[in-house]
Amino acid sequence: MFFGKKEKKPVFDFEGFGILGLNSDKSGNEWFGDVQNVCKNHTVELSIEVEGNSPPSSYQVEFLKRLFVNIESTEQAIYKYIHDCFEGTKWQKTEEDLKKMYYLSAITLKRDNADIWVILEPQIDVPTIFNFLPRLTLRNNEIVWSNLK
Repeated sequence: MFFGKKEKKPVFDFEGFGILGLNSDKSGNEWFGDVQNVCKNHTVELSIEVEGNSPPSSYQVEFLKRLFVNIESTEQAIYKYIHDCFEGTKWQKTEEDLKKMYYLSAITLKRDNADIWVILEPQIDVPTIFNFLPRLTLRNNEIVWSNLK
C-alpha cells in the first residue's frame, strides 16, 4: 500500500506570542494559533487573514502588537459596552460581574487590516446571562457591530 508523503504545514513564529499555522478554506487563508502574552491568565485564539499563502505582513504584526499592548483598555471598553447593552433590563450586570462571567477568547484580524473580530466565552464555573458567545467587531478602537444589539 502506498502512503503519500505528508506535506509539512507552514508555520509563522509570532515572536513573543506563539506559533501560528496556515489554514486554507474556500473563504481564503489565515494564520491561526493559540497565543500567549495577550491576556494575563489564559491563551487567546488568534487568526490573521492573509492573501494567498503569504505570512502576515509587518503591518499586521505591528498592528496586533499595538492592540495587545492596549488590550486591557480594549477589554474594559468591551465590558462597558456589554454593560450598556443590558443596562435597565433584567440581565443588567456590573462590569466587574461581566469580567468574572466572560473572558476574551479569540481575536481575528480581517483581511482588510481594519476590522478586528473579538469573541468572548463564558467562564466554566460562573453563571452567565447569555446562552451564546458575545461577538464584536472593532474598527479604529471602536465597537462597530455586535450580536448583542
